Amino acid sequence: MKKVKEFVRSMELKVAVAAPLVCAAVMGGASAVEDTTGGGSSTEIISAFSAGFQQIKADAFAVITVAVPIAVSIAAVLFISKKAMSWFKGMAK
Repeated sequence: MKKVKEFVRSMELKVAVAAPLVCAAVMGGASAVEDTTGGGSSTEIISAFSAGFQQIKADAFAVITVAVPIAVSIAAVLFISKKAMSWFKGMAK
């Protein structure tokens, strides 16, 4: 059971789950390119991959711009409350 818990927390599992998701997202973008030649050219595929990765980057930065101020606020509240508690404990002595 310990080995299962370690595997669930491991980086290998995270990569194994994330890799197919990223590939599916990129392939979804690549399949959106209209193929008029019947065979598809490498420049179209490259541009589709580039567009897919650019969209992933844009989405990640959008999430980061929302999450970072919230995380900093929570960390500040925790830090201030810990300092206040230690100050009050020091005053009680």
